[in-house]
Amino acid sequence: MIEILEWLSDNGQTVVVLGSLISAISTLAIAVLTVFLWWENRALRKAGSEPNIVSHFEIHSGGSGAVDISLSNVGKGPAIDVSFTILADPDNFRKYDIKISHDKDRPAITLIPQSEKFTFHFAIGYHLVYPKGRDAKEGIDPLNPFTINVKWKNALGKCYSKNYLMDIMQFDDLPGIFEKPPLLKIVDSLDNIGQEIGGLRKQANDLRELVDTTVIRDCALQKTMGNPVNKS
Repeated sequence: MIEILEWLSDNGQTVVVLGSLISAISTLAIAVLTVFLWWENRALRKAGSEPNIVSHFEIHSGGSGAVDISLSNVGKGPAIDVSFTILADPDNFRKYDIKISHDKDRPAITLIPQSEKFTFHFAIGYHLVYPKGRDAKEGIDPLNPFTINVKWKNALGKCYSKNYLMDIMQFDDLPGIFEKPPLLKIVDSLDNIGQEIGGLRKQANDLRELVDTTVIRDCALQKTMGNPVNKS
């Protein structure tokens, strides 16, 4: 103990320097940690208040077989001036019965609130795997994957932009998605019945043009033209 005291007495200046150095290092470490915690808290607050728009497919709940596209705000703040652009091969898009024009410029959507979405009809499911005029017996030929670019702003005017790959084959092998919905099958059946009735009506009109005027004393079948028939 006496030796330690003597060493401290002989090296007092060194001890003071070392103590000051250790104190400075500790202060610097606390300052760095404080800045780090401030930055992390700022990032968490920002993540908790910023809008985030995601583009995705949705199956319409009405049972019509419709496939919709939704722009969902999964963030924690309102999305302002939301716009989207479909980046696709125009020749490939024209092969299918798609209800939205992929190359049209549209005004921005004014607002998509937090936890809300904007949804629009894209196509009937089976129209996305069978090109126009293609028989189902020939097998599917699905729409090529395409990209949707979405842009929006936060409440302070900061701009965001994200690209989302849209691939209809994410629904492959899921029952009912790429099949003709029951309501459309009924409509097709009614159309077929209407065409058959139309054919029978024409045959009936043709028969009405000649009227049988044969009487018992006639030795041959007698036919007389009936009233004019409107064939329009």
